[in-house]
Amino acid sequence: MKSMIYQIGRVDKNMLELQRFKINGHMKTKLLSSFALKEYLRENGDDVKVVLVYPVSLPLNTAVQNANFNDRDFLERINDVICTGGSEYLQNTAEFFEKMPYSSESDDFFVVHSTGEYAGVQFDGKFNDIVFEIALDMMERYIAGEVERIYVDISSGLNIFVSAILEAVRFFSTWAGLRNWVDTAKRPEIRLAFSDPILGGVPKEYEIHQEKIEFKAFFTSPINKDDLDNIGKKIYELERQKKQKLKELLERFAIIFSAIKNNIPLAVYHFGFHSREEIGGVFEQLLADMRLRLYASYKESPGLEKTSYSKAILTLGFYAGLAEVLDFYGFKIYDRNKGVSMNEIKEKFNNDMKGDVKNKQSKGVYDLFDIKLNRVFLGSEISNLEKKLENAAQDAWQLIVRFFDSKDKIQTPDKRNFFAHSGLEGLITEIKKTRNELFVRYAEEFTDSNGGNQSIEKKIKTWLIEEV
Repeated sequence: MKSMIYQIGRVDKNMLELQRFKINGHMKTKLLSSFALKEYLRENGDDVKVVLVYPVSLPLNTAVQNANFNDRDFLERINDVICTGGSEYLQNTAEFFEKMPYSSESDDFFVVHSTGEYAGVQFDGKFNDIVFEIALDMMERYIAGEVERIYVDISSGLNIFVSAILEAVRFFSTWAGLRNWVDTAKRPEIRLAFSDPILGGVPKEYEIHQEKIEFKAFFTSPINKDDLDNIGKKIYELERQKKQKLKELLERFAIIFSAIKNNIPLAVYHFGFHSREEIGGVFEQLLADMRLRLYASYKESPGLEKTSYSKAILTLGFYAGLAEVLDFYGFKIYDRNKGVSMNEIKEKFNNDMKGDVKNKQSKGVYDLFDIKLNRVFLGSEISNLEKKLENAAQDAWQLIVRFFDSKDKIQTPDKRNFFAHSGLEGLITEIKKTRNELFVRYAEEFTDSNGGNQSIEKKIKTWLIEEV
């Protein structure tokens, strides 16, 4: 299994002292607990890497100036950073950390913001900056196929950074869960690792503990209708093209999610959805743009608006997950001349499917998302329609309302009626029979109470977004 261990890096007086770590009865003598865990996991067949997360303020720790390090070169470099106020260091932080004393045992690293004053240098980073920096690294490695399991080793302490790394892995896990509904085994496993407190003084053995932690992904929209205008403006205020593209994807997600949640299956065929590749392209561009803003300055916060960025990331992840589900079930936008078979709607939303995902029987869409009550309502609605439409004409589109008694008729399409009848509202839904099979589609226009023609697609879109 491909595993990644994240740990906060250290620069302190005891950082070069070897410690004895014990893991399931196996003794490892290492500088960091993550190195001990890495060696143990590799011996047990895992493909493991350690990624160290370095707060940018670490080399400005004046308490280290008097440390008795064997590595004199490292101490001189720290003194140089402190004496110069970090002026050169902050221009290229990677150069300093590439030469850390334990860099040979780590596989990678990255530098995150700090907050507070160190050696006279003021850092104004925010907690959310650090969370985003860590979460972005996890997401990018996951997309690249490097991650199946993540260990978050919190043994090294450092207050705000432990909280940030835990919040980052929670956010990452939720995003990854929303991306993977067809094959839930693709959701990465998350483990917490920590050693007994390392207090210094008398040499001792420190047990490394592991706990599996789970963050559930629920079929709940990360956004509401108001977010569709606000998110793009707050992320891409001055970049019109990117703002419009992001809004387009968020809006289509809202429509498709609402259609599934509110039991309006025909709308999925009518509106269609973006490809997983197109969604992924917009998402990766968003991450790249976030990186540019986050790393423009280590001394100052870029002021990323947490709510907007979080909602955009989770929604695009969820949309990619929806697209995968709809692809798996073979959904395509319907040909208006043909419509979509009522039998197909029943099969894909309500019945067991023949598809196979890692030898597991795949259920209909409503079972997959655990919204089984929709099955009952949809089944009842379709059954009632089939009885009413037994005498429908062959190959002739007719509004469903024509098959109901006049006392049941209303004059204009009604939102409440639309949702109550699984989206098969009589004044906007057309039906025809071909070789004794019923097909449905949405009509193009309806006549409003003032005698004007209104777009049915626009009306349905409005209703669905209002109920996302």
